[in-house]
Amino acid sequence: MKKKVLLLFLSLFVTAQMYAQLGEGPQIPNNDFETWDNSSSNIEPQHWSSLMTANVTVIGGSAGQQQVVFKETTNLPPNTTGNSCAKLKSKQISILGLITVTANGNMTTGRINMGATSSTETKNCSYTKKGDNDFSMPFTYSPDSIYFWAKTSSSSNNARINAVIHNDVLTSGATDNACYQDPMPSGAASTGIVGTNTAGNEAKVVAKATQNFKTNGNWQYKQLAFDYNFSSNDPKYMLITFSTSEIAGGGTAGDELYIDDIVMVYNTRLTSLALNNNTIDGFNPDVTTYSNINWCPSQPSPESQLTWTCASPHATATISHAATATEPYTIITVNQSGATKDYRIDYTLITVETPTVTTPEPRCISGALTSIELSATPATGTTCQWFETETGDVVESGNTYTATDLSTTTTFYVASYDAEQQCASARVPLVVTLHPEYAFTENVSVCESDLPYEWHGQQLSANGTYTDSFQSIYGCDSTYTLTLTIAEVGRYTDPDIYLCEGSTVEWRDITITEAGTYMDTVSSGSNCSNIYEVLVIAVSNYDISESVTVCENELPYEWNNQSLVEEGTYTEHLTSAFGCDSIVNLTLTIAPTYEINIVDTAYVNEPYENYGISQTFYDTTAQSFELTEITGSGCDSIIHLDIVVLDRTGLQEATWLGSITIFPNPADENMMISAEDIILNEITLFDHSGRKVLHEMVNRSTILLNVDTLAPGVYLMQIASDNGLITKKVVIR
Repeated sequence: MKKKVLLLFLSLFVTAQMYAQLGEGPQIPNNDFETWDNSSSNIEPQHWSSLMTANVTVIGGSAGQQQVVFKETTNLPPNTTGNSCAKLKSKQISILGLITVTANGNMTTGRINMGATSSTETKNCSYTKKGDNDFSMPFTYSPDSIYFWAKTSSSSNNARINAVIHNDVLTSGATDNACYQDPMPSGAASTGIVGTNTAGNEAKVVAKATQNFKTNGNWQYKQLAFDYNFSSNDPKYMLITFSTSEIAGGGTAGDELYIDDIVMVYNTRLTSLALNNNTIDGFNPDVTTYSNINWCPSQPSPESQLTWTCASPHATATISHAATATEPYTIITVNQSGATKDYRIDYTLITVETPTVTTPEPRCISGALTSIELSATPATGTTCQWFETETGDVVESGNTYTATDLSTTTTFYVASYDAEQQCASARVPLVVTLHPEYAFTENVSVCESDLPYEWHGQQLSANGTYTDSFQSIYGCDSTYTLTLTIAEVGRYTDPDIYLCEGSTVEWRDITITEAGTYMDTVSSGSNCSNIYEVLVIAVSNYDISESVTVCENELPYEWNNQSLVEEGTYTEHLTSAFGCDSIVNLTLTIAPTYEINIVDTAYVNEPYENYGISQTFYDTTAQSFELTEITGSGCDSIIHLDIVVLDRTGLQEATWLGSITIFPNPADENMMISAEDIILNEITLFDHSGRKVLHEMVNRSTILLNVDTLAPGVYLMQIASDNGLITKKVVIR
């Protein structure tokens, strides 16, 4: 039973001729059967499975879960480096005591399914269980062959190997996540476990290597090529199945098959190698080094002329080292799924001496040079070849070359060519230096205001044609011709502009931010500039503030066409005669007018003096007064005073009125109210509007009254006792 899937690289040396080094490239894990599960109930090589771990879907099928794969440690293939191999052995098994069948010795990289009582049913198969590392062999490579050691005990029955590389397409209806099965369904999808018919199962195949074989009791090294003539090209898994018989249930009990050292072979050989379309002398696919091949360094690189063919259609070959003059060899690396082989070609460099050149004298020209003859002396036994570019083709052969129609400095190249060795030397540059003679013409129009016009050291102030000439550092003449035209200029003044404080104005695409005189130059039809001028005058903005207090009963307050009824700051933006902003700010304060209801006490035949009233009442008729009081803000407040007139006859003398003490008054947080020998019953505070804001039941002669929650202002305090009711004015700060 598998533990996990690995890909490992083995180095295995085999002396027999093979198409590639065995063991190079990706291999399947435990391909040498050296690692086994040691559980007594499940003895299998790791990464392989057999009947013991089969998926049983038929009644009585569990009887077939028997050991048919054994660890063999004595009967091993020749020259092996391992200590064990796998032995498969067929058995007779009984299903429910009714049916006796031959169970071939099977071993697979997937899982075995036991789904029918008949051994020929294709529900009895091996399959890849997608996504389960215990019953699948992930494999995404393209080996060319599979090699393995095998030994059969029977001379009459063929054993079988079927190695299939396939994709991971999972068909709806598949059993146990089976994405490929071997053998295939026998027609309809219902006959197998992959949820598809034979054609659907076959469409998943990338490559196959299948063989029925027998070795008559001897170890043999088997070599099978993979066949890639299938429709899928997306390798994801490899399902390898070994069986003691090529026919399901067709062997005999006791048939044995020994398997060891399975190797995936990746062919890294070349089948052809040519230079300049000629096969390299002595080429042999198994020979990897070639020497004494002539190379002329001045010729195209040998890599551009090398061609080859890979033996494997899955291999690629690339140049891993290109020849240089200091390292004159090429290495071609063939890569097949990570297995590589290098073919090396060593070159013998051909050396040809460069020619001796004669550089022509520089020349002054006007236009194109008709012709110039170039010459060079080649190396002994060679001739000259001429080139117009450093890498171009030959344009002429011989010791001289005539160049024509030259207009600028040009570089030519010459080399010595050895016809016998068909090799040229390095190319030598030969520079033809040409210095031009120039004739310059200028047409200039200037404005009158820009005079004098300076040109080549001359101060020009009149229309006309002027010439000048000079000689270059190379001694070549150049001529300059100037045609000068003078145009007139106009001057204009625009109306003054007023600039409001803190703002900008636009004038002729100029943004102006401060006062001053500004000028603008505008091109006229004659390409001269007319000058425009403007005076910018700064104008201050006004910002006026006023504060007004009005009485509440005088609202609304009319201001700048607004009827104001709330306190606050109001702003009005006005525009001056110059279009500038003026700002008027009003801070409005509304002084309240109060309407207070007060209840007080008076006594019959006793003078009453309080709240500006001095009067004596002669019976107990209640009295009402409406008083007007001017507040500190100059606004009227109305006091509604109700006086309860009492008759003292039979009552205790009201001497307690003078014994009331209120301290402090004004107060910030607390007021102490006390009376001598009098029990106070209630304390009540009224605000200026007559609203009751505080009430305390006392029943003692002294109370500390907390007033820190009240707004500052004037309040009326009513004090009640068993002796009567009095009212006092108090102030909260």
